[in-house]
Amino acid sequence: MCATKSSSHTKLAYTRSCNLQAFDAIANSCTPLAWHFSLQRVTQFARVFVTLFLCVMFFGACQPSANRKVPLNVPNPIFAMSYGFPDFSIEEQIDFLAGSGFDGIALHIWNDETFENLWRAQQKAQVMAGHFKIFGLYMPVDIKNSRHHELLSRVIDAVEAQSIPLWVTTKNREVSESEIVAFYRELAREAAAKNVDIVIYPHDRHFILSAEESLKIIRQVDADNLYTTLHLNHELRKGNGARLEAVVRNVMPYVKLASLSGANELGLYNQGSRDWSDVVQALTQTKFDVHIFYKLLQRYEYWGPVGYNNFGIAGDPRIHHRETLAIIRSWQK
Repeated sequence: MCATKSSSHTKLAYTRSCNLQAFDAIANSCTPLAWHFSLQRVTQFARVFVTLFLCVMFFGACQPSANRKVPLNVPNPIFAMSYGFPDFSIEEQIDFLAGSGFDGIALHIWNDETFENLWRAQQKAQVMAGHFKIFGLYMPVDIKNSRHHELLSRVIDAVEAQSIPLWVTTKNREVSESEIVAFYRELAREAAAKNVDIVIYPHDRHFILSAEESLKIIRQVDADNLYTTLHLNHELRKGNGARLEAVVRNVMPYVKLASLSGANELGLYNQGSRDWSDVVQALTQTKFDVHIFYKLLQRYEYWGPVGYNNFGIAGDPRIHHRETLAIIRSWQK
């Protein structure tokens, strides 16, 4: 069944007004028309016409899903994960990605050192000018670790001005669903006060394994600023490769971010493995038709950012990033 965001997530309003004096002036100037209609009827006709026009415009603009913040058919912004550049400084990563045509980056933050990367990235000229964006902050969290909670609070404060989403995965497996719900409810409440969104990051080997699993948490938390992610690699690991269309359709109203990468042929995946080479590959190496996944995002009208998941891919990252971006751009033509 297709998920639909609750009314609390859909905040649409419009106003209309009719200047009756203007309509009277128009009607009085139309002498031939006045031979057949009274001034009152002309005014009523004009009011009905404008009302119908506004209604058509209004209902055409109503969009049910969370990612519908740009016009339809605008190419998705493409970003890369920062963990795909182990030997590059954050400044070098941004310079390379911006110069290669990427629209932005997602940072990986898990301690004080990587938290400093956020500040350094925010100071880059491309970021400050708005030409290159930080689309998310990937944060793997142990909900039992107080230091992780403190780091989350610091990051929320640091991104308030730019409203960068926190992309949070809960690493704990031996906890209850109610504990996960309580964690995300409190995190969403804290972030909402700073106008920051929280995006659940489904992850193999963590508590929430897929986008559909995250819906149970989102519905219980019921917060305006809590969303989820469509990761091709984690959906494949979960065993959803043959039902990707159903997954995309079911979760789309709640999707804020998406990512893709090359992968092995359907079914040849190692769920629970720490070796990600089965589902994280350059697009030039993929045996799985990743274009199918991207077309599903477009079919169900996801026009938000799409990330290149580049974790642990062998070879020169400059080469496979440029090649992968060229393939994605060809899909957008």
